[in-house]
Amino acid sequence: MPVEEKKLRILKAAQQVFARFGYHKTTMDDIAEATGLKKASLYYYYTSKEEIFRDVIVAESQEFLQKLQEAITPLQHPREKLFRYLTFRMEYFQQMVNLHRLTVQTVLELKPLVEKVYRHYMQEELRLLEGILQEGIKAKLFKPCDTAKIANGILTLSEAIKFREFHTTNALSATDVDYSKITEEILYLTGLILDGLQCEKNE
Repeated sequence: MPVEEKKLRILKAAQQVFARFGYHKTTMDDIAEATGLKKASLYYYYTSKEEIFRDVIVAESQEFLQKLQEAITPLQHPREKLFRYLTFRMEYFQQMVNLHRLTVQTVLELKPLVEKVYRHYMQEELRLLEGILQEGIKAKLFKPCDTAKIANGILTLSEAIKFREFHTTNALSATDVDYSKITEEILYLTGLILDGLQCEKNE
């Protein structure tokens, strides 16, 4: 079996194991057993549980981008698209947290690892955000602006609010974090940014 095909098999099994036991309780033995491999054979493909989790997140991110595009494509107004994008993004994060049964502490501990993975996908997200802003400018709904800076600002704002909440929450399980509160704040502040970009005839 080709290496990439074998790694895909490992990742699918690992995703199910993380969902069953949670990230911290999952061991390389659990993943090897679910994959039908000996532990020594598993180490040929992956050196650690963290490395496997990283690639699981990569696979999930690819699926997220596809579903995100499907979610915003039917919408007409750029403002609606931006709000749906931000809401969908938070919904995905919450689903990922729930799927892998992460604790608040684990989310914070994994943040550097996950950010490295997300860097590529965030570039894709930034291109998507820029496209929506440029669409608004072309339709004379938004004033001409540096769409790259605005897109980066919105994405940075979204991440900052999310992780501030994780740093300050009293919840132990990441599933108990109030995601609706986070989403509401992100949309409110993004709305202020968009209000500032709005052309006078549309105010």
